[in-house]
Amino acid sequence: MILALGLLAGCAKEHEISLPKDGRASNEISRINNSSEVKPYLVEGKPFSGVVVARRGDQVVFRAEMQDGRKHGVVEWFYDDGKPRSRDEVAWDEGRLRNTGDSEAWCENGKRRSLTEYSSKGTPELRQAWDCETGKLVAETRYDDEGKQDGEASKWAPDGTLVEQASWKAGAVDGDQKTWTTNGTLVEHARYREGKRQGLQETWHANGKPATRGEYADDKPVGRHEAWTEDGRLVEAGSYAANGEKTGLWLEQAGSDSVRVQYGPGGFVPAELLSAYVTALWTRPNPQTVAFYLDEGKIKLGDALPASYNGDPEQGAYRFPLREWTYPVVFADDSLLPLLLEKGANINQADSDGRTRLLRCAEKYRYDARNNDLWACSSAQLLALLGKGAKASGVDGRGRNALHYLLQVQSFDDNGDVFGRGAAEERQTRVDLLAALVKAGANINAADKEGYTPLVLALESRRIDLIKAVLAAGAHANAPGPQGTRAVHWLFLNGAGSYAINDKFVAEALPLLAAAGADVNAPMQWDSQRVTLRDLAVRHGLIDLVHVIEQYAKSN
Repeated sequence: MILALGLLAGCAKEHEISLPKDGRASNEISRINNSSEVKPYLVEGKPFSGVVVARRGDQVVFRAEMQDGRKHGVVEWFYDDGKPRSRDEVAWDEGRLRNTGDSEAWCENGKRRSLTEYSSKGTPELRQAWDCETGKLVAETRYDDEGKQDGEASKWAPDGTLVEQASWKAGAVDGDQKTWTTNGTLVEHARYREGKRQGLQETWHANGKPATRGEYADDKPVGRHEAWTEDGRLVEAGSYAANGEKTGLWLEQAGSDSVRVQYGPGGFVPAELLSAYVTALWTRPNPQTVAFYLDEGKIKLGDALPASYNGDPEQGAYRFPLREWTYPVVFADDSLLPLLLEKGANINQADSDGRTRLLRCAEKYRYDARNNDLWACSSAQLLALLGKGAKASGVDGRGRNALHYLLQVQSFDDNGDVFGRGAAEERQTRVDLLAALVKAGANINAADKEGYTPLVLALESRRIDLIKAVLAAGAHANAPGPQGTRAVHWLFLNGAGSYAINDKFVAEALPLLAAAGADVNAPMQWDSQRVTLRDLAVRHGLIDLVHVIEQYAKSN
């Protein structure tokens, strides 16, 4: 067959095309290549039969045998130095182009790049590819009698290391599919049936640690799925229903962090009962109504309720997914707490942001709060929670414990009445609560996710009594603070990125920190410079304060 085509080519008429010397393509070549899809290739208005030769200068770079305006015979490409680039044998048969022989391609260095073997029907039987540098096999695919991918398909790295292998049947992945790194680490193991993911699917990071894991049925995710970071931290976890949709509680990745999301529907108070239930729990407390719902089984004790950003329960209609929710034991009126605990509620149950009843109470603490106040919590209520087993060691999603919230003191807090009467008692009550929380297990040195510690918050409050109490409770005076600061810097700082110097406060608080081990000379970054407290005092001409700082810097 090849000999016959060659003899035909020898006496066939020739049509020559000149290609641009700058390496650009030619519209003529595009017309030839498209002749199998659109209209025939015409020369002088007629479908061309013969040999088309394309030259770039004196060098032949393309040659195609044509019949009636269609590629029919040998089609070849050459590099600019004359070395072969590719060779195909094709025929125009019954309105379509089919391969009648092997297709081959070569690299510029002369090594084989690819080979496709075809059956007598023109369907592929085997495809192989090689690396131009090493000459090693890098891909191999096999096909059945119908030209559909079948059997093992493999890929190798240029050095010959196996990096991918999959089982195919009748044009679909059927069986195991595995992927490795070039150093041999397995990074993916997928399982298929007739082209659909079926069974356990797993991936790994390049360091060998798990990346994802989950089951599939007919290409739909089912059951529990999980995902981890390279260092092994769980960042996604949850379950899929039989229909492939997420259900229940999920941990989902959000940037470098993870958030919890509820997809329902189980585990939530029915929407039609929500308003009445919240009213009975919170806004107009009614233990009889709550007991009725629980005893009737219309609502389960552990059912969650949608919540607002601050943890208060929502009363309107809601839809899944939900990112904020809470539980009765977290927010219910004090008069409901005995009933909830009697029925088995956990006093340390946390809402979606990790807030327990104790943390919520510390966050809403006010000296003058009444026991039935929706928006505030009294010292008696906080101490009562500790007495009922509330854990002072708990932290919320921001990394804050009860001390962080108790020490978020505003300028209007603990000031007594309009004449200042009772201020001393109010201030002492906050100090006593701090001591009670520490005694109950709250970590006096805990840093939240932004780096704030109870000592930093006490310094930010400008309250000497609180600073003394925190240091007396064991706070580390030289511990780090937010954004690369140390606690001592918060003698000046009043927020991340701002400071206000009160020389009287500094003169009183600095000795306390220095005596507890704070490094008065510690530098911090400010306006792209490394500065100390002394540097900032000098900038503002506070010479007396400079001398105070120097005094304790020397003793330090």
